Amino acid sequence: MKAIVFDLPSRHDPDENNKNNNDIITSVLLSFIIFFDNVSDSVITVTLDLAVPHQISSTDYPENYPSDHYQEWHFTGPTGTHIVLTIRSHTTETYHDYVNFGRGHDSADMSTLAKTIDGDISDDTTYTIDDNEMWLYFVSDYLEEETGFLYDVTAVTPSA
Repeated sequence: MKAIVFDLPSRHDPDENNKNNNDIITSVLLSFIIFFDNVSDSVITVTLDLAVPHQISSTDYPENYPSDHYQEWHFTGPTGTHIVLTIRSHTTETYHDYVNFGRGHDSADMSTLAKTIDGDISDDTTYTIDDNEMWLYFVSDYLEEETGFLYDVTAVTPSA
């Protein structure tokens, strides 16, 4: 089992029914921990060749992925390339099971987040990262499992 700590900025609004609160608004930093039973202890590192798709999928695809699951990948293409993510299939529990991906290799840096994908996504939808490095991770909760995803990840020469 592995624990991942998430910190979320939040605002605590005063209770409107309490006349003695002097309308004070307090900023609070909330932390919560999610425990995953099915966590890979290592990041899957993939070196991409130019224009050669690399296929990745959720665990057990096309069967349902496990609950309480976390998996992370780091992709590196040749210097000067961009990375294209092509969805071949994507079905996850909406809002609860999702894929995040972004630029670079630091998935903890949410300023690099490009997109969150959940629910049912049309096949052949593409996203481009304007960098030769990309991180991607998949998270599932404990409620429902779906078939998951199948993606192609490709290093491409940037368009002029």
